[in-house]
Amino acid sequence: MIQVKAKRIVDGQGRVVLPKAVRKKLDIQPEDRVIVIAKQDEIVIKKHVDQVEEEKVCYVTGVASAECQPFSGGIELSKEAALLLLEEMKSKQ
Repeated sequence: MIQVKAKRIVDGQGRVVLPKAVRKKLDIQPEDRVIVIAKQDEIVIKKHVDQVEEEKVCYVTGVASAECQPFSGGIELSKEAALLLLEEMKSKQ
C-alpha cells in the first residue's frame, strides 16, 4: 500500500488539491466524483463508483449506507442517527 502524506491549504471556498500520487493511485481523473466522509477527527475521500443503489452518508454518524433517508435541508440520516437525535431532543425538554 502506498501512503502519501502532504500538507495542503484549504482555500476560501473549502477546496483542497489532492496530491498527484493519490490521484494516480486511485485513478481519479478531472470531473470524477468522490465521496467525502467525516470520521471523528479525520476526513476520508473515496473515489465514487456508480452502483445500482448508491450509498449515502449519514450526516450525524458519517456512516455510508443505502438505507439513509433524505430529510429537510437535504441532509441524509440513518435510522440510528434519527433515533439518537430524538433521544437527545427528549432529554433537553
